[in-house]
Amino acid sequence: MPRWERLKWARKAAGYDTATDACNAFGWPSLDTYRSHEREPRGKSPGFNEEWAERYAQAFHVDWLWLLHGQGAPKSQSGAGQIPTYEQAWGEMAPAEKALAIKLFKTAREAS
Repeated sequence: MPRWERLKWARKAAGYDTATDACNAFGWPSLDTYRSHEREPRGKSPGFNEEWAERYAQAFHVDWLWLLHGQGAPKSQSGAGQIPTYEQAWGEMAPAEKALAIKLFKTAREAS
Protein backbone atom coordinates (compact mmCIF):
# COMPACT_ATOMS: atom_id res chain seq x y z
CA MET A 1 0.00 0.00 0.00
CA PRO A 2 1.49 3.40 -0.92
CA ARG A 3 2.15 5.96 1.82
CA TRP A 4 -0.80 8.20 0.92
CA GLU A 5 -3.12 5.21 1.32
CA ARG A 6 -1.47 4.30 4.64
CA LEU A 7 -2.06 7.88 5.82
CA LYS A 8 -5.73 7.73 4.88
CA TRP A 9 -6.05 4.31 6.54
CA ALA A 10 -4.40 5.62 9.74
CA ARG A 11 -6.70 8.66 9.84
CA LYS A 12 -9.82 6.55 9.46
CA ALA A 13 -8.58 3.94 11.95
CA ALA A 14 -8.06 6.77 14.45
CA GLY A 15 -11.73 7.75 14.05
CA TYR A 16 -11.51 10.74 11.71
CA ASP A 17 -13.88 10.30 8.79
CA THR A 18 -12.52 13.21 6.79
CA ALA A 19 -9.27 15.10 6.36
CA THR A 20 -11.08 18.19 7.62
CA ASP A 21 -12.05 16.40 10.85
CA ALA A 22 -8.40 15.47 11.49
CA CYS A 23 -7.05 18.94 10.69
CA ASN A 24 -9.61 20.57 12.97
CA ALA A 25 -8.98 18.13 15.81
CA PHE A 26 -5.22 18.63 15.77
CA GLY A 27 -5.10 22.29 14.79
CA TRP A 28 -3.14 21.63 11.60
CA PRO A 29 -3.17 24.93 9.71
CA SER A 30 -3.20 23.72 6.13
CA LEU A 31 -5.98 21.42 5.03
CA ASP A 32 -4.64 21.61 1.45
CA THR A 33 -1.23 20.32 2.56
CA TYR A 34 -2.78 17.44 4.49
CA ARG A 35 -5.06 16.54 1.59
CA SER A 36 -2.07 16.56 -0.77
CA HIS A 37 -0.41 14.01 1.52
CA GLU A 38 -3.45 11.74 1.18
CA ARG A 39 -3.38 11.86 -2.62
CA GLU A 40 -1.17 10.02 -5.07
CA PRO A 41 1.59 12.47 -5.95
CA ARG A 42 1.67 13.85 -9.48
CA GLY A 43 5.16 14.73 -10.57
CA LYS A 44 7.20 16.10 -7.69
CA SER A 45 6.37 14.75 -4.21
CA PRO A 46 4.10 17.09 -2.21
CA GLY A 47 6.46 17.03 0.77
CA PHE A 48 5.21 14.06 2.81
CA ASN A 49 8.52 13.56 4.59
CA GLU A 50 9.82 12.23 7.91
CA GLU A 51 8.71 15.34 9.84
CA TRP A 52 5.13 15.03 8.60
CA ALA A 53 5.12 11.26 9.10
CA GLU A 54 6.15 11.65 12.74
CA ARG A 55 3.45 14.27 13.33
CA TYR A 56 0.72 12.18 11.71
CA ALA A 57 1.90 8.97 13.38
CA GLN A 58 1.71 10.57 16.82
CA ALA A 59 -1.76 11.92 16.13
CA PHE A 60 -3.14 8.70 14.66
CA HIS A 61 -1.27 6.35 17.02
CA VAL A 62 0.64 4.45 14.36
CA ASP A 63 4.32 3.80 13.79
CA TRP A 64 5.90 6.57 11.69
CA LEU A 65 8.22 4.16 9.85
CA TRP A 66 5.19 2.17 8.77
CA LEU A 67 3.41 5.34 7.75
CA LEU A 68 6.28 6.73 5.69
CA HIS A 69 7.98 3.58 4.35
CA GLY A 70 5.60 0.68 5.01
CA GLN A 71 8.12 -0.91 7.39
CA GLY A 72 6.82 -3.02 10.25
CA ALA A 73 3.27 -2.92 11.58
CA PRO A 74 0.88 0.04 11.71
CA LYS A 75 0.54 0.07 15.48
CA SER A 76 3.71 0.67 17.43
CA GLN A 77 4.31 -1.07 20.72
CA SER A 78 7.06 1.38 21.66
CA GLY A 79 4.60 3.96 22.99
CA ALA A 80 2.72 1.55 25.23
CA GLY A 81 2.21 2.91 28.71
CA GLN A 82 3.30 6.45 27.86
CA ILE A 83 1.26 9.43 28.98
CA PRO A 84 -0.47 10.89 25.91
CA THR A 85 0.23 14.43 24.77
CA TYR A 86 -2.51 17.04 24.95
CA GLU A 87 -2.90 16.69 21.19
CA GLN A 88 -3.39 12.93 21.49
CA ALA A 89 -5.81 13.24 24.39
CA TRP A 90 -7.83 15.87 22.55
CA GLY A 91 -7.94 13.67 19.45
CA GLU A 92 -9.36 10.79 21.48
CA MET A 93 -12.13 12.83 23.10
CA ALA A 94 -15.73 12.53 21.95
CA PRO A 95 -17.33 15.71 20.56
CA ALA A 96 -19.44 16.17 23.72
CA GLU A 97 -16.29 15.92 25.88
CA LYS A 98 -14.54 18.50 23.70
CA ALA A 99 -17.50 20.87 24.00
CA LEU A 100 -17.46 20.53 27.79
CA ALA A 101 -13.70 21.12 27.92
CA ILE A 102 -14.02 24.26 25.80
CA LYS A 103 -16.81 25.52 28.05
CA LEU A 104 -14.66 24.91 31.14
CA PHE A 105 -11.67 26.70 29.63
CA LYS A 106 -13.81 29.69 28.65
CA THR A 107 -15.32 29.86 32.13
CA ALA A 108 -11.87 29.69 33.72
CA ARG A 109 -10.53 32.39 31.41
CA GLU A 110 -13.48 34.71 32.17
CA ALA A 111 -13.02 34.18 35.92
CA SER A 112 -9.35 35.17 35.84
